[in-house]
Amino acid sequence: VMEAGEYKEKGNKLFVNKKFSQALECYLEAIKLAPNEGLYHLNASMAYLKLLKFSEAGQHAEEAIRLISPHLSDIESTSTSSTNTSTTSPSPSTSTSTPTSTPTSTSNNHKILLAKAYYRLAEVNDNVTC
Repeated sequence: VMEAGEYKEKGNKLFVNKKFSQALECYLEAIKLAPNEGLYHLNASMAYLKLLKFSEAGQHAEEAIRLISPHLSDIESTSTSSTNTSTTSPSPSTSTSTPTSTPTSTSNNHKILLAKAYYRLAEVNDNVTC
């Protein structure tokens, strides 16, 4: 029986190899085992984004923010200019590909939430590995 962290690591390997559906399955298994781990929700959100499932991506991004925010100060007030940083994004968000279709404003909001969560998490921990 795999532990939550093992599912996350397996998911990360699949994500890097662009097997987003399989990665998502692993992240969701990790969430079942450790539902209060914000990083697992962030990873699931990224996989959903890659699968163009923006509503689900937003839900997991919001859950990650809810779980992580007690450790952060005022995550929602982060200005858009503060997201411009040289900090390397944690895996699995290293892929820079974007959807070929024009995203809706709703999907942009989900991406912004996710980006804020990753950025603020990286601020707290320089060695974040999602």
